[in-house]
Amino acid sequence: MCTDIVPYEVAELIRRKKALYCRYADAKQWRRFSEIALAEATFLFVEALTPDVPMSEEGQDLSFSHRDAFLDHFEVRNRDLQCLHLTGPGELYFVEGKDGKEVKAVWSGVYQVGDREATKGVHGTGGGYYHEVWVKRGDDWFMKSLRFERVYWKLVSLGQEA
Repeated sequence: MCTDIVPYEVAELIRRKKALYCRYADAKQWRRFSEIALAEATFLFVEALTPDVPMSEEGQDLSFSHRDAFLDHFEVRNRDLQCLHLTGPGELYFVEGKDGKEVKAVWSGVYQVGDREATKGVHGTGGGYYHEVWVKRGDDWFMKSLRFERVYWKLVSLGQEA
């Protein structure tokens, strides 16, 4: 159960780190994720219609039990792709029973992904909701878990001759 409004300073710090998540992913600065996510952070990507089944790409389930497994996968998977992630302002709540040291956040998110070629290859647009838990460590906040529920996905081929 989530309760109470998160103070501005805490909410802004978590929002800033979510913005860094997007920028680091887009700029392929994977190893900077240690600034925003715990080493033991978990990452799960699902379709909203099948929320108990991890999405799969090329035989790899998109379920990662720690930060480095997530980073290792996407560092290779997105090496030759262009990406852009955008998130909404988010809904942030303190988690009851955690003495103000744990925040649940839900963000709307849209992402664009495609080949580096402007006029050929593939382009995808996806969107959904990030469900995250952030925890306080010292004076800072870090992502403890991320669950992305995709509600939209379109993939198109560009410049294909008939």
